[in-house]
Amino acid sequence: MTSIKHALFMIAGMTFLTPCVHAQNKDLNSMSIDALRDRANHDDKEADKIYKKKLNEKYKNKTVSEDIINEALIEVDQSYCTNGLNYFAEKINQCYMNYQKIDQSMNKCILEDLSLIIFYQKIVDYVQDKTGKIITREPFLTSQEILDREQKYFIPIYGNVKNTIVYFTPGMNIILDKMYQCADQIINRVQQQ
Repeated sequence: MTSIKHALFMIAGMTFLTPCVHAQNKDLNSMSIDALRDRANHDDKEADKIYKKKLNEKYKNKTVSEDIINEALIEVDQSYCTNGLNYFAEKINQCYMNYQKIDQSMNKCILEDLSLIIFYQKIVDYVQDKTGKIITREPFLTSQEILDREQKYFIPIYGNVKNTIVYFTPGMNIILDKMYQCADQIINRVQQQ
């Protein structure tokens, strides 16, 4: 008898609670992405789900602007092509430090960062394939540093790393082409000396 009573209270409780949860979701659906992000950062699981869903919708079929790509190309030319990989990494780190608020105004920093991560990984893989040696990673490009930047910059803006990569891929391809051209020029200069 006790278990039947308990079951009835559970059913009655779920019946009364369900509209409340539905009402909360309705309220969450009407919130801005920024407000949802704030609630998600305070361990609100429902807000987190809706936040990620809205981000996916927002960035679906969108890509980084040509203006940002052109700004990043200039930076690559002035930093990486002229002063090398470490200098470029420093410039990217400084780029992030120029912003107080984490939002899309950081797109140039993120585009350059993602491009450098991919470029550097290709160098590491190439050297390991050709020599069998593992390169000691630059501090800015260690797995932990990259993960920290993903958590601090990429995920709060784009919801997850996949969305970030999809959004920036067309720009990364252009930036990587420029970096490869500069690398070829550097190799040719060294071989001619």
